[in-house]
Amino acid sequence: MNGDGIIFTVDQWTPTFEAGRAAVDVVCAGDSLTGWNNFGPHDTWPFRTYPDFLQELCDYRVANGGIAGEISDNGPQQVHDYLHLFPNARFFIMGMGTNDLGSWPDTVTTSRRIIGNLARMAQMVLDQGKQPILFNVPNANETMFPPRIACEIHAKRDFGASFACPGPTAMFPSFETRFARLEHAGGGRFTLSYMRHTDKWFRLSWNLTADECLDAVENDCHFQLI
Repeated sequence: MNGDGIIFTVDQWTPTFEAGRAAVDVVCAGDSLTGWNNFGPHDTWPFRTYPDFLQELCDYRVANGGIAGEISDNGPQQVHDYLHLFPNARFFIMGMGTNDLGSWPDTVTTSRRIIGNLARMAQMVLDQGKQPILFNVPNANETMFPPRIACEIHAKRDFGASFACPGPTAMFPSFETRFARLEHAGGGRFTLSYMRHTDKWFRLSWNLTADECLDAVENDCHFQLI
């Protein structure tokens, strides 16, 4: 536990942790966006994570339970463990999915699995009479970055695919292209766009849920190969 009152699950089994865990109000669970508790003492982590800033901004006692590299399939077990480790916590902030998308290229299927795992995590918290809060990474201010990096950041909102070039005269064995874009519009709703043959984005639908966007990407004719 540091001077601000935050405690870290890496310090389990220490007297300081045991003395403070019953007083925790807010538990932050997730991957490396939350913490690096599998990388040793928190003062050796490569950078500060959002629970540190949350502790500075609120009067609640915060626990940092992030595991670097974690995938959402392990999220329900993590929440199960933390519900027992912090029995008096009232709020559970949870954020996962980045590592799933980096590990499995089928974005639609992977996104559905992430949503399902997060739903199970939230329900586990609700079943204990506590409040779940889903943590999301806000869009970066692209004007603050050099053009090349800004372009890379912008592309991370997009769905892409790889296509093989099996012909004997092909310059490359495959190529990648973007075909769908989701932009968060607030309130858990998204604007959905598709890439036209002109290499320009065209906004197709507004005010969709994540499930509705995924259904469209999977079934709408604008996203199908001809």
